[in-house]
Amino acid sequence: MLPAVKGLLAALATYAMLEFSRAMADLISPAIRLSHTVYSHVYPLLPSVKISRRQKDWLHGIGSMTGGLICGFSDLSFPSISVWAWMALAPGVLLFAKERPNCVSAVSKVGLTLGRCCHRVAEFAFAQPKWAGGITIGFMVTIVAADALLASDPLLGFTIISVVIKSAYLGTTIALLTAAVRGLAALAVHIRQVTGQLTVRASEARDTLLAAATKITKSILQLGKAALTRAKTERIGQAQQVWDTTPARACDQIAPG
Repeated sequence: MLPAVKGLLAALATYAMLEFSRAMADLISPAIRLSHTVYSHVYPLLPSVKISRRQKDWLHGIGSMTGGLICGFSDLSFPSISVWAWMALAPGVLLFAKERPNCVSAVSKVGLTLGRCCHRVAEFAFAQPKWAGGITIGFMVTIVAADALLASDPLLGFTIISVVIKSAYLGTTIALLTAAVRGLAALAVHIRQVTGQLTVRASEARDTLLAAATKITKSILQLGKAALTRAKTERIGQAQQVWDTTPARACDQIAPG
C-alpha cells in the first residue's frame, strides 16, 4: 500500500512541476521574444568596437584590481568557490597561461621577488631576534600613534593592513576567474574550429568514398552488361546454328524413302 501511495504522490508532484514549468514558460516567453526583438533592432546601431589582445589584458588586470578593492574595502562578501569549480575551471586557466607566456612569466617574477624578500626578512628576524622585535614593536607603536591622531579607533591600522591583504587576495581570485573564463571561451572557439575542420574533412571523405563507389559500381555494371551482351550473342549464334542444321537433317531423313 505504501509504495503505491508514494508512487501516486510522486506522479502528482511531477505533474504539478510540469504544469508550473509550462505556466512559467508561457509567462516568460513574451518577455524573451520582446528582448530578442529589441536586441535585433538595437544591435545594428551599436558602434563596432574592436579591442586588441593587449587592451583586453589591461582591462583584465584593471577590472580584477577594482573588483578586489571594492570587495575588500566594502561590506560586500565575495562568494566562495568550491574545489570542484576550480577543477572545472582549471583547463581554462591552463589554456590562458599557455597563450600568455609573457604575462605568466611576469607574474612569476613578481611572486619570486616577493618570496625572496619575505625569505630574507625571515632570515634576518631569526638571525637578529632583538632587531626584529624592536622593529615590530616600533611598527605597532607607529600604527597606534597614527590611529590615535587620525581616528578614535586604535586598531584602524591593522584593519587597513588586513583589508589590503584581503583586497589583494580577492583581486587575484577575480583575475584567475576571469582568466579561466577567457581560456574556456578560447577553448570553445578552438573546439568549434576543430569540429568544423573535422566536418569538412568528413564531408570530403564521404564525397571521395561516394565517387569511388560510383566508379566501382559503373565498372561492375559495365562488366555485367558486357557479360550479358556476350552471353546473348553466343545464345543467338547457337540458335542460328541450330536453325541452319535443322533443314539439312530433315532432308537426310526424307532421302532414303
